[in-house]
Amino acid sequence: MEIMVSKVTLGTGKVVYLKEPTVEDMEKATQIAGKVAGDNPGQMGVMLQKELLKRSLVQIDEKKLSMSEKEGVNNFFSLREYSQIMKVLRDISGIDDSMGNCQVENVTFTAN
Repeated sequence: MEIMVSKVTLGTGKVVYLKEPTVEDMEKATQIAGKVAGDNPGQMGVMLQKELLKRSLVQIDEKKLSMSEKEGVNNFFSLREYSQIMKVLRDISGIDDSMGNCQVENVTFTAN
């Protein structure tokens, strides 16, 4: 099965392949992060990012990753690399561009 991915060359030269996250990926990442973070909103944000990355990560350099290998995502990246990847992930998922290219206008609507 072929999927469309983004090839990201980090400042360190490491090449990372990311698939665009889906709504389902976001839902599952939120469920997992919520269980781990509990009532801590700071930890929730960090865990949500990490879980979404695990669901989007396809390959690092020449190594395709299994889901169990993705659990060790902390072992693959320095903090600098992680920050770069998260910027790209937010960009390809549209998280930083909340309105995207959609158009919003006010219209009069008559309800039945």
